Amino acid sequence: MRFLTGSDYDHLCHKCQSAIDLCIEIVLEGPDTDNIEAPFDFAADHELLCGGSACKGEFEVGQICYWDGMYFSAVVKLMGFHPRGGFWLAEDGNGQEVCPDTDDLRVISDESPLGLRHAAHVTRMGEE
Repeated sequence: MRFLTGSDYDHLCHKCQSAIDLCIEIVLEGPDTDNIEAPFDFAADHELLCGGSACKGEFEVGQICYWDGMYFSAVVKLMGFHPRGGFWLAEDGNGQEVCPDTDDLRVISDESPLGLRHAAHVTRMGEE
């Protein structure tokens, strides 16, 4: 049986891809040998990915990002990562708590117009 390797998951970070590759040897002898995604499943089930059971990607707590969600978009500040859920805890410019998925986030540099506008709004609110 051929398993998917870390490089087959190009949307994951390098650390998570390596963790998946290490799990291939483990699942070769296991009961899940008919599942081509068994190495990924094992890594996620045993919280071996960079965010526990999910990949945090290139993002870090405190970073300002653009969230392009299914129903609306917003500039958000990342406040934490939910390791079991695989999503971020974030706050938009109005102080509303939101929970974007990693796949829906784009990095905004502090110098970009969106980043500067969000920083000015947060400063006006007295949060930072």
